[in-house]
Amino acid sequence: MKLWGQKQENSAEHGGSFEEAAARVTAGSDEEVTRNAEHMAASMEEDAERLDIRPEWAEAAARICFLPAARLVHPAYALDDHEAEVISPKMRAFLQAVADKYAPAALGRVANKYPEFTDLAAALGVLYWQKWRYVSKLRQMEASERAEKESAAQPGPVAVDLPGVSLPLRPKVGERMPDGALVI
Repeated sequence: MKLWGQKQENSAEHGGSFEEAAARVTAGSDEEVTRNAEHMAASMEEDAERLDIRPEWAEAAARICFLPAARLVHPAYALDDHEAEVISPKMRAFLQAVADKYAPAALGRVANKYPEFTDLAAALGVLYWQKWRYVSKLRQMEASERAEKESAAQPGPVAVDLPGVSLPLRPKVGERMPDGALVI
């Protein structure tokens, strides 16, 4: 190898001509070349970032597949726990193949060809995620308010007149006792 500013004096000292070097490289057997290629591919795959699909994700994806039919046709379409456990290994294998092979190639083609679409899809995804979190919290607050209103609207205990038996009434918090005292 020569450094900047140096001239190579004799090519024979450094390995000979280009043809000789090429002959040495291609002289390996096909099996050796295949083995080297497989080794390089395996080492590149280990170095690459990989998205591992969790079993919970696969089970959720399987349930989502049946969700439209369960909502639109009949609730019996929804998967129960046993059915979801049976199908989730196959769903996981499929999702792993998508994450490893198909999605990167498709996303690469789309991102290179339509960068505006990719930017829009990313922005919409982030916005949808934020809205989903906001709406989930809002629905949770509304459900707790509704539960509080329902519990307040339910009538208190009713006194039953049984001959010879008197049961005390238990007022709720915020109500007044028969003597006028406020229950805290």
